[in-house]
Amino acid sequence: MSNKSHSLFSKKSIAGAFALLLLALVGFIQFSTGDAEVVDHRNQQDTRQKSSDYYDVDEIRYKGKKIILTKHAKCRMDCRKIDGYEVGEILDDGRINQRKSSPGAKPCPTYSLEGQSRDKQTVRVVIADCRDVVKIITVIDLDNKYECDCK
Repeated sequence: MSNKSHSLFSKKSIAGAFALLLLALVGFIQFSTGDAEVVDHRNQQDTRQKSSDYYDVDEIRYKGKKIILTKHAKCRMDCRKIDGYEVGEILDDGRINQRKSSPGAKPCPTYSLEGQSRDKQTVRVVIADCRDVVKIITVIDLDNKYECDCK
């Protein structure tokens, strides 16, 4: 047998325990603050199945206001294969086309927001920014012509 003594408090044991404790602490902090995985989804391709009848705009807000889809907007979205998620993208990240907007319109100013959707469609969303709600008037794919029968 060796005469070497194994101490619980050797330098290697203390360093290893400290490193393990530090890793556990960092993991706990990330988990408890929700920062364990921070992913910027704006530059990633969305893998969800695109559905032309996906109109769920309940969670979409514009300037904190609830969104209402007009019957015409639903028809145009269906015809042009643009879903509620993509409309939300344009409302969040689109730019206002001043030439196509009427900020002085009464009772609700209208704005045309334009941008690129997750599947690279160039989309215009025309909204009426009313006092309590925002109405989506129409949704247009600027790159393609569609024969829509929306009356």
